[in-house]
Amino acid sequence: MEAHLLQGRLEEEGIRSFLGGEIMSGYPPMNGVTVFVEEEDYARAHALLQDTAE
Repeated sequence: MEAHLLQGRLEEEGIRSFLGGEIMSGYPPMNGVTVFVEEEDYARAHALLQDTAE
């Protein structure tokens, strides 16, 4: 769920992303989810999510 919120925040700033590892074998999911962005957007996305975490 948190990954979807982070993805929404990135989209608000015009940064396209996709999620990896969403396949769930049950609830809650046992594996982590990774948010991927294009390489050229990485620095901006990282700074934005750092600010969001604080």
